Amino acid sequence: MLMPDDLYLFGRIVATNAAGPMGKGIVVYVFRARSATLAPPPRAELVPDRLLLPPQFVNRYPWSQGYFATVEHRPLLPGEVLPVHCFHEVIRDRYVDENRAPMPGPVEPVGRFLLNSVRTLDDAVSEALGIPLAP
Repeated sequence: MLMPDDLYLFGRIVATNAAGPMGKGIVVYVFRARSATLAPPPRAELVPDRLLLPPQFVNRYPWSQGYFATVEHRPLLPGEVLPVHCFHEVIRDRYVDENRAPMPGPVEPVGRFLLNSVRTLDDAVSEALGIPLAP
């Protein structure tokens, strides 16, 4: 759950044990589904072809500071997770999966292999929605 303006955005945790850019990380999806309430959207709105952003790495900070809130626990079903997560590791200019295993090339959607701060995630969401960036 994010709220870049007056509407909530919804996401899902798809991996909690990824060998991310700064050690163990969480891979999240941020979807296009929006609502004025925290009522969870239907499952059909929380599938990979409804992503607002490519998969993102975060840590527990967004939850601990109230930027994210857990509104429901749903087991992941077949078709609700991409077959492969692909990230661009800029420093080495290569593509890797969520465990930093090299990939032969990009597999869309391609995320950035970095641990997002609340600010970098906010900027990415704002850009995707056409909302001005925070100062």
